[in-house]
Amino acid sequence: MKNNLRNILKHNPDDQLLRYEQLLNSGSGFYLDTDQFCEIIDKYISVNLLKKALLTCGAGLKQHPKNDYLLLKKVQVLIELNKTTEAYTLLLKIPDYDPTVHYQKIALKGIIYTQQNKTDKALVQFQIIIDNFQKQQFSILFAIGLTFVKNGTFTMAQTFLEKAFYQTPKNEDLNYYLAYTYEKLNNTEKAIEMYLKCIDINPFNPMWWYNIAVLYSTQQNVNKAIEAYEYAIAIDNKFGSALFNLAILYNDVGNLDKAKELYIEAYKIEPHNAQLCYMLGLIYEKQNNLNAAFVSYKTSAKLDNTNADTWYGMAIVKYNLNAYPESLKYIKKAVKINKQNSTYFYALAKIYSKMSNFTKAETAYLNCIKIEPDLAQFWLGLAEFYTSSNAYLKALGLLEKANSLILRNPFILMQLSALQLKLNNLRVSKIYLKQALIIDKKQIGYFLNFCPQAKNNAEISDLLNKYVLL
Repeated sequence: MKNNLRNILKHNPDDQLLRYEQLLNSGSGFYLDTDQFCEIIDKYISVNLLKKALLTCGAGLKQHPKNDYLLLKKVQVLIELNKTTEAYTLLLKIPDYDPTVHYQKIALKGIIYTQQNKTDKALVQFQIIIDNFQKQQFSILFAIGLTFVKNGTFTMAQTFLEKAFYQTPKNEDLNYYLAYTYEKLNNTEKAIEMYLKCIDINPFNPMWWYNIAVLYSTQQNVNKAIEAYEYAIAIDNKFGSALFNLAILYNDVGNLDKAKELYIEAYKIEPHNAQLCYMLGLIYEKQNNLNAAFVSYKTSAKLDNTNADTWYGMAIVKYNLNAYPESLKYIKKAVKINKQNSTYFYALAKIYSKMSNFTKAETAYLNCIKIEPDLAQFWLGLAEFYTSSNAYLKALGLLEKANSLILRNPFILMQLSALQLKLNNLRVSKIYLKQALIIDKKQIGYFLNFCPQAKNNAEISDLLNKYVLL
């Protein structure tokens, strides 16, 4: 027995696709007219179920062989599937004695050419449509603009969307796509201008506030970004992404309590978001609430064990709690995930040093330098490690090499000065110290902290006093 969907679709439009599939799965026969098939195909396209849309084209053409409108729908689906050659071949087979079909073919041909990056040919087809449908200019220009947006040809998209805008400036959807296009073209000011127009039309759409907040953030306009995110959240207090981004901004400006509050609210909405747990852990760590930080990091790791930063966070917390064996366990996991992160190796070196495993500590320091030889911190860290082990000559050789690679670094020069002083080479020590002070005399405190015995040397003290008075 054949079933007709017309009444079902009429009374239950929201269940259209579900009921259609129920009929398919029932195994019983059914009949749809071409309009119904086209409507279902459009629904499938709108929810990106393109393979099902294509199957529905086949089912429709089985009941209505060679129907022009179903063939056009199939061309449309093939275009969506990026099968432009197949779509073009089918398009040429469709007769165009019907004026509506004729112009739809021209429009589809323009879309195919756009996807094939044959912009000049596409423009010829689109111009035919524009010339022949003067009364529908806005919708045609908008549609052409969207075709270029979808293809990522944003300069062309801007041309047509702006033409549509001049005809109908208060269309919310158009303003959004124009804003999006400007954003893609890195024209942030124009993108903000268009989002503000969206807000003028519909001030209660939280996405407009969210999008404009993101753009303000890219401009480093923190106050306006915070204000926009807060509007978005006021409209939708379950807007997880807005809560998350606003928390990041408050964190950046040093308002850790507010950032923590927002992360917690976002976590209530998205309890399975590993990144949220990680960021909350960072806040707790900054506030020196190490146990809470560890709990957050551990929760994040359970949700996503592939984020090396989470394991690094756990390692640092345990290091600061003097739990070095546990810290070692976690930093090894971070290193295993990312063997090119010098910060992880630096932490590994510090942990091995605390555990008196000097051979492995040295290897970890050398890995840091291998990964980022231009970063003075790693050379200095290894030199301090050698110095603490009384390997002064080794430290001296290392720093001399660093000094030849990283020019005019006051910290390297000051450590060289301190080592030369320790080795009783006062003349050379003064040369290095003078070079360092010329570069940055404000680092005298660093030198004295690293080399307290310098205060007892009259010549070094005179040199330091000279630069203090300058």
